[in-house]
Amino acid sequence: MLKAKVENLGVDPTGGQVIVLLRIENGQLLPIWIGPLEAQFIAVAMSGEQPPRPLTPDLTLSPAAFFDTPLPTLTIGNSRCRPATSTG
Repeated sequence: MLKAKVENLGVDPTGGQVIVLLRIENGQLLPIWIGPLEAQFIAVAMSGEQPPRPLTPDLTLSPAAFFDTPLPTLTIGNSRCRPATSTG
């Protein structure tokens, strides 16, 4: 199993859908199409903003942090295409 981190958010120019770009620990990039609400949550987290009220993911993470409980990992068991390799 390979670990990945969020590299960037973008918009698919052909369809206007939001894409989160993950960098896999082996250097490959993996695009995942997501919804606008999920993109907003990720963008807020990446910017370090503190919204006036907790967002839905905050409500999930807060009890886990309070009880010092690790959250399960996300496993992508199958993909329909190969990740793109970085050119830069």
